[in-house]
Amino acid sequence: MITWKKLKRAMADPFSFRSFAADIRNRLDGLKTEVEQVQELSAACPLSLESFALEIRDQQDKLRAELEKVKELAAAYPHALEAFASGISDQQCNVQTELEKVQASSSSFLGFFESFAADTKEQQHKLQTVVEGMNNHLPEYVLSHEAFATNILRHQERLQNDVEFVKNHISSYLGNGTGLTHLIDETPIYINTNDFGCPANFINGGRYEEEYFAVLASFRRPDSVFLDIGSNLGVFSLRMAPLLRHGKIHAFEPNDAIRQLFARSIHLNGIKHQINLYGVGVSDSDQRLSLSVPEGHAGGGSLAALDGEAAGMAIEVRRLDGLLPDVSFDIAKIDVEGHELQALRGMTDMLRRSGNAVLLFEKLNANSGIESDLMDLFAAVGMSVYRIDGVTLTPVDLPQFSASEAYFLAARPAVIGEELTRNFIALYPDDLYAVAATVQGGRLMADGAPEPGTLLFHGPYWYLPRGSYRVTVDGEIEGEFSLAMAEKFGYPVEAFVVSAQTRSFNVVVERDLTHFEVVGRALSGRLAIGLDSIRFTRIG
Repeated sequence: MITWKKLKRAMADPFSFRSFAADIRNRLDGLKTEVEQVQELSAACPLSLESFALEIRDQQDKLRAELEKVKELAAAYPHALEAFASGISDQQCNVQTELEKVQASSSSFLGFFESFAADTKEQQHKLQTVVEGMNNHLPEYVLSHEAFATNILRHQERLQNDVEFVKNHISSYLGNGTGLTHLIDETPIYINTNDFGCPANFINGGRYEEEYFAVLASFRRPDSVFLDIGSNLGVFSLRMAPLLRHGKIHAFEPNDAIRQLFARSIHLNGIKHQINLYGVGVSDSDQRLSLSVPEGHAGGGSLAALDGEAAGMAIEVRRLDGLLPDVSFDIAKIDVEGHELQALRGMTDMLRRSGNAVLLFEKLNANSGIESDLMDLFAAVGMSVYRIDGVTLTPVDLPQFSASEAYFLAARPAVIGEELTRNFIALYPDDLYAVAATVQGGRLMADGAPEPGTLLFHGPYWYLPRGSYRVTVDGEIEGEFSLAMAEKFGYPVEAFVVSAQTRSFNVVVERDLTHFEVVGRALSGRLAIGLDSIRFTRIG
């Protein structure tokens, strides 16, 4: 029997449907044959077969009904199949269109990729060429780079030198033979511009008798008393003042015009509290003398008895033992143009009570006739005489002293000790500004566990000339702290870590430092220090 399910299954497949239709025809043909046979039998047996014929007709009607359904389905199938085929065709067209787009895109992308690959390959080739060139020329490049860096450093050094030259040679003319210039440590100083002596040195860079000043400075303490006998424009006093934070300076200059310039410099530098300036000369008696000053050289004056024929200006001279009867001193400079013996004779009591005294003086001429008297005077107060060669002290006897024209130092041997080379300056606790520390009995103390970076001390803001130095920290140290060198209130130069085991360092100072300082800061952990001094020894 033909069912709807079979028909649907046959319609789902065109090939099955054709065989299904052929099967239907075969069945109809078979049925027709059976009908003809029945008719023949019916004619032979009309009565017995009538009911059978009726049943056959019913079956035939059912079969015709099914056949009509089949015909209807068969008639509808071509349209459904055509629609289905049309849908398939549309989908195929869409797929073809998309495929063509993909192919077009693929073709375009492939072209781009091929171009990109070719360009990358070309760039790789160029890079390889550059790398090979660099490899081939690397030694030359390194040498060229080093030469370039060296050249830059050389130009930088030249520029620095030029800047320092300009800085050290800036002067201002104020009129009436007066100028304002600067010493090497940037101390401003008034000068008489018509003088070819020391004022010319001040204008031309500010350097004047550097070695002799350094020798004196090696003996100073924060509370030292300095005598500047024959101070002239005051260069030694002006430079020594910052080094004597708790000390005192007594300066003596009888030339009124020069002394007034010195007084203005004292006021300009704000150090009137440190310097007592006396308008007298120093001699072995209190009297009035005649001071003759050659034109253009105020420092080359000479003293003579004051009489009607004497040329020059009348000045007053005093004995220091009478002028300063209770004063002791530690360091002194005498520059009185041949009047040294008289000046010293007028201060013998002061020499005796000044146990740590060191005295710098100049002997202008060899075999001047005063050598024996000078040696006797120094010997009477326990002092020996040393010739100054650069920063080295050489003990001399009378023949050596007589044969020399040089600068000399007089001091007791115990004061000099074994340190005949005076190429150092020491910073003491009273030179520094204690912050998270205290100064007790000349020792800087700190004890505890301050926060890392805590400022312990700083200072002293002095001048330090360029060179190589050995920095030595003297005192008791437990733990460690940072010690930095700086200038101009914070510009770093070098830094070290100080401990009981490591307390000495080498440092190269490439240029003159003005307002030089050391800065101590705490590191981690407990710290206990008793600082006695920080010494800077020049080694090159």
